Amino acid sequence: MEVLVRVRILSHSELDKKVYQRLEAGLAEVFPRIRITLDDREHSPPPSCFDRSRGQYNSTLILQFLRSSVERGENERMLAVESVDLYAGHLNFVFGEADPDIGIAVVSTHRLRPEFYGEASNPELLLSRLVKEAVHELGHTFRLGHCPDQTCVMHFSNSILDTDLKAPHFCPRCRFRLGLRDRYI
Repeated sequence: MEVLVRVRILSHSELDKKVYQRLEAGLAEVFPRIRITLDDREHSPPPSCFDRSRGQYNSTLILQFLRSSVERGENERMLAVESVDLYAGHLNFVFGEADPDIGIAVVSTHRLRPEFYGEASNPELLLSRLVKEAVHELGHTFRLGHCPDQTCVMHFSNSILDTDLKAPHFCPRCRFRLGLRDRYI
């Protein structure tokens, strides 16, 4: 039985196709036994996901939208890549969110961009951050929780500095837990 991870672009992203292909390669490196495909049809989250008072999109509502509008196979995971600013629950912002019960995750490039922090554009840094957050959210779809190891990709990122500290892969403890939870990886 094969697990499928589909990378899907939800909104008119500023990233070109080469970045998504490199994201695909980065995910394949961490998840070598999972087939990863790129679905480059662009979609926008429904207006109901946007909170005008915050000027942000509710990532939980985006996950609900994906659940109801996108067909997935039994062993399929989906990662939606967004370019809008996200928040969830009581948090001021999130880099992404996942729903392990449905195997769907969303990440946003909005706060991963160096320009957001007043720095010069750096495509390599953006890609590094995007891979880390994508692996992190996909880890949640395999029911991994947050890890106390600050260098583990499953460590919670409270700021971009936390993301920059993380490695793009799982620590030995999480790798072990992942192996116990899903024999397909």
